[in-house]
This record gives sequence, structure tokens and C-alpha cells, in this order.
Amino acid sequence: MGDIDEDEPQETWESARGSLLGFAERYRHLGYGTLADKLSEGGPPRRSPLVAPAILDADFDGDPGAAKAVACAAANLRELALVIVPSGTPSHVVSFARHVLDVYGRDDVRIIAGTDLDAIASVCTGQPVARWLGLGPFTNLSLALRAIPDLTGHLAITQLVGSRGCEERNLRADVGAASHVVQTAEELLLVLDNEFGPMTALAAAQQKPFIDFSRRVVEITPSGNLRNEPGGHPVWVTTHIDSFAFGRWMRGQLVRLGFTNYPAREGSRWEQA
Repeated sequence: MGDIDEDEPQETWESARGSLLGFAERYRHLGYGTLADKLSEGGPPRRSPLVAPAILDADFDGDPGAAKAVACAAANLRELALVIVPSGTPSHVVSFARHVLDVYGRDDVRIIAGTDLDAIASVCTGQPVARWLGLGPFTNLSLALRAIPDLTGHLAITQLVGSRGCEERNLRADVGAASHVVQTAEELLLVLDNEFGPMTALAAAQQKPFIDFSRRVVEITPSGNLRNEPGGHPVWVTTHIDSFAFGRWMRGQLVRLGFTNYPAREGSRWEQA
């Protein structure tokens, strides 16, 4: 690790982690043992496919938070290629979602209702990795993984579990789908409850530095609860959000997009369980 000139290729996360782990192990006797242990226990770092094409699966109808997240994604996520809304979404809601995309100059982004496998495959075909950002239930994602098994190794998934006040709503909306995704997805980040759930998930998908995550082994209970379980499945889980930095980022996003009616949140840090 070291200084990187603009003309030189950037060091990968895997290489940086390996260098840091080697350093910590080598100088364990100087007090770096704790760092070495944490790096070893945490497993390999999450991939950073920030230039990969993105699919946004949004529970658009009746959720203003999701609408704002879609607007922010349209304006800031250049790699956004497809927006999925739930099957059966009223036509006027689909039209409104289309309007939101068009307002921010994203007529290149397709919008579909339900799991259109051809549309999903068209985004992922020929790509070493694609991103999936889920703001609603796991239903569409599970259907896609079942129908196109090759996606399991090619999707970097960021999935919102719930929002403050209904912390595991997206799990309980379709427990079978959620369990299937947790059991089969190879690259899954679960965004735990937060007051501004969809916006938090969008920030996590962009790997903003004010959101931390770690490797956990979990399972989903029949009642739709997420719990740590030694015999479960390894996933990434958000563990800490710097509320002040997140709030500043979110307010800046919404102001630039023309939103002015949002809660102002004060505070410094919020630890997630």
C-alpha cells in the first residue's frame, strides 16, 4: 500500500486488505494483534462494483422514501439501467415513476412492473458483475435467482430489510423469498433498520464511508426475523451509521433534487444492533 498516482492503476480492495493483514500479523508483538484478528475473522472484503450496471427494485407505490431514492438514483447513479416496481402496480404509479426518471434525463432507464426476466438478463448479460438494489420485499429478486441461477455469482446485492418502526417489513412480506435469497446469494449486503430506510440503502449501495458493514452468519426464522445463527449463511450486514454524516449527505441530495419537505435530524452517531 502507498501513495497512488493518478496515472497508475488503483490498488484493489483485496490487495489492500492483504497488505494490511500481512503488516498487522508481522507486527502483532507491537500491538497490532487485535487488528490482525479482526481482519482474519471478518473474511474477505466486500467487492466494490461501483461502475457495474445497476437494477433498482423499488416498492414505489405509497412510499415517499422510495420515490425520493428513485429520484436520487436517477440523478446520481449513472450506471442505473433498470427500475422494477411490484407486479400489479397501478398504471398511473408506473407512469409517475417513468416521469421521475424522465425529469432527471434518464430516458435511457427502462421501467418494468414485476419480474421481466428478459429485461433483467439484458442488464446482466456480458457483465462480470451487476448490482441489485432492493428497496422492497425480496420477491422479484428471488424469482430472478430461481429462473436464472447464474445470477447468484454475478449480482452484488444491497437489500433493505426494513425501516424504523417496521424493522423487518421486507423480510416478513415474503419470508420464503427472503430465505431463498439469503441461502443462495453469494454477494449480499443487508441494510438494517434506519429512520430513512430507502435513502440509507442507496447510500450503502454506493459504499458511502459513513456506513460500516461486517460479515455475519445469519438465518431467517419462519416468522420473518433475522438472527445470528452459527449454522446459517454468511452475508454482509450494516453495523454502524454515522448519523450526522449521513444526514448531511441526504439533505444535500434532496435539496439538489428540489425536495424541501424532509425531517432535519440532529445527532452524531447511531449504533445498530
